[in-house]
Amino acid sequence: MSEKDQKNYRALIREPERRALTGISRSQWSKLEKEIDDTPQRVQLGERSVAWVYGEIIDWCSARAAERTPQRAGLAPVSLSPPLTPPSLEGPPPVPETQQKLTNLALGLL
Repeated sequence: MSEKDQKNYRALIREPERRALTGISRSQWSKLEKEIDDTPQRVQLGERSVAWVYGEIIDWCSARAAERTPQRAGLAPVSLSPPLTPPSLEGPPPVPETQQKLTNLALGLL
C-alpha cells in the first residue's frame, strides 16, 4: 500500500460516510458500539462532534462479510478490498435522478 493509500486508510469519516459504508443507521450503530467489542469506536473530535477511522470501518465490514457461510447463501467466497479513497475525500455522493427532479421542482426550476 502506498503512502497516500495508508494516509487515506487512516482518514476520519463523519456519520454520513460511515452510514453509507456500513448501511447501518445511527441508532443501530450506537447500540452495536455498546454491545459488541470489535465494533469500530467513534473518535471524539469536540464536545458534539465525532468521526470514525475509515480503515477500521472497512476492516470491520470485510470481517463481517468473511464470517458469512458462502455455501449457505449459495454464493462463492468474496474477497473485499477497500477503495483507495474514502467516500468523504471523493466529494458528495451522486444525487439520484428522481431526487434531483423533486429538488428542482421544489425550487421552481422545472
